[in-house]
Amino acid sequence: MCILGVWGINVQAQTKMDTTFNKIKSFTFTDVQKFTDGFRFGIHLSPTVGSFTAVDTLDAEGGKTRMSLGIILDKYLGPQQRYAFSTGLNIMNKGGKLQTLGNVDLESLDETLSFGREIDLRIRYWEIPLLLRMRTNPIKEKFVGYGHFGWVTGFRGKTRADVPGIDGANDIKFNKDVRFFNFSLSYGFGVEYKLGKESTAMVGLAFNSGLMNAMKNVDRADVNHVALQIGIFY
Repeated sequence: MCILGVWGINVQAQTKMDTTFNKIKSFTFTDVQKFTDGFRFGIHLSPTVGSFTAVDTLDAEGGKTRMSLGIILDKYLGPQQRYAFSTGLNIMNKGGKLQTLGNVDLESLDETLSFGREIDLRIRYWEIPLLLRMRTNPIKEKFVGYGHFGWVTGFRGKTRADVPGIDGANDIKFNKDVRFFNFSLSYGFGVEYKLGKESTAMVGLAFNSGLMNAMKNVDRADVNHVALQIGIFY
């Protein structure tokens, strides 16, 4: 009986392996196309103007213009392609100028800044957006307008700062004073232009408003940006 039981288990396992192997053999490029139906992939290069909204011990003094880039993945919600869930991965370079309105302790400098000192801060975030993209019907068969809104989660990357008036405080590593996570609201609008059967160019504006304090040792300093998104979908 034991021998028959072991033989039965082996036959059952072999049958499952054969079934799995046959499914793999029968998987064709058509199956790949079916799986990717409703998806589109894009890339963008975006001039970005970053700034801060600061209160209490800091004041926002100006923005920084830098270049950002990323990939976009849209999943259409319905056959008419009017709505899409949009995500991806962006490398966003933000920052701005801050001025102290009181004593501010900085771990990166191991020093306390007094009133009226300037901090020129540059922050790189790796961001994952979760957006709803809404698209118009085609205009003259070539143009499509769109708008988007949603949330963005950011993870701090390279962070640098200049603090005038302090020796050795130019292009210093500032990670100790900037939180690792950032959370923001994103909204924007733009236009797409059909280049061919599959490819589409896009130009739009994206606005990100920080929803949490980006700094560690002050009560509030939200990081924001406006980006001119120039991209292409495949």
